[in-house]
Amino acid sequence: MRFKSRFSTSKATIPKRNHRPNNNQDASKKASDKVSTNEPGSDGDIPSADIGGGIQDHTDHSEEYASRFTAFNMMVQMLEEKYACTIIDSYTHELEQVGRSKCHLIDSGAKRTIRCVVVERNGHVNYLLEIDVTGLSKWISTKCVRQKDTHNWKEQFSRIKKGVVTKSLGWPTQEMDAMFGFKKHIGISHPKSVEGHPMGIPTESILDWAARVSGKL
Repeated sequence: MRFKSRFSTSKATIPKRNHRPNNNQDASKKASDKVSTNEPGSDGDIPSADIGGGIQDHTDHSEEYASRFTAFNMMVQMLEEKYACTIIDSYTHELEQVGRSKCHLIDSGAKRTIRCVVVERNGHVNYLLEIDVTGLSKWISTKCVRQKDTHNWKEQFSRIKKGVVTKSLGWPTQEMDAMFGFKKHIGISHPKSVEGHPMGIPTESILDWAARVSGKL
């Protein structure tokens, strides 16, 4: 493809967070603002630029919002320790606005989040999904998605995140039926919450929760 006239492009650059800081490493350097429209430059030094729009943010906020999923993360840890599960991956994404809905926000104005943990058990890959219920008086069931073909998961997860907001913080059941098949995604209820408890769920109830989740994997 050729252009009739010359032009330049630029991108906003933010230093990448290092989850394992090393005191011997040099300070993060700001990336160059010179980019190509699609392919790297002829010398291989200029990175390509994404000139598309409307793409969901896939940034992992696991560390930033870890306190919102304390009980869930403890349950996942028990899956590893007591039920021979292997955690392949995990990440936390912010929910984005859909239409005029404000369900993606909590009372403080901060974004609500959703957490995904990829679990393998007996050779089968499963996705455990947990919706952030900060400030709500109700629990939303943990969702287990049984997935044979994982190639389209990134797109499917984006559709689920959008559907959760569209459903006013509920699982988009019909859309998930269409994506995965009937009974290929299962809701697993939480233990009963205790008012005033720091985590909302008693620690002794988390083991029972893990047992019920493992039975669906």
